[in-house]
Amino acid sequence: MAEDKKKGGVSATMNDFATLLKEFPMAMPAIGEIVKGKVISADSKSVRLDINGLTTGVIRGRELFSESSEFNNIKVGDEMEATVMEAENENGEMELSFRSAGHQRVWDKMGKLLKDGMTLEAKVLQASHDLAPVHQAPKPEQRIQPG
Repeated sequence: MAEDKKKGGVSATMNDFATLLKEFPMAMPAIGEIVKGKVISADSKSVRLDINGLTTGVIRGRELFSESSEFNNIKVGDEMEATVMEAENENGEMELSFRSAGHQRVWDKMGKLLKDGMTLEAKVLQASHDLAPVHQAPKPEQRIQPG
């Protein structure tokens, strides 16, 4: 085995690694954060993602399903987004959710529409006691016509 060249008592490899850590800091994603990862396995019960080489995330059970067709034909190698639900489960994997990530994307789109002053007509399907006040429905001439 070849020996590393020494630079000030530390191997060149260690110096290179330290430089990489400074240039590309990696932190474990926090609970609630949306992460991107590559699918490394997928079946009817679970999907596993490689999260930037830091950890493996798993999506299973009800968190696997979403109203979006985006998740219907997942293949190994696909890049996907999911929300961190637990930093580490009983198997040392990060618990992720497609369902929560999908909901967050919808809220992000709605926030952008609100910021842009867009008015939408919607049907209320469910309510919560802590919702903000709802504005009146727009007049017919203010409604967005399907394009």
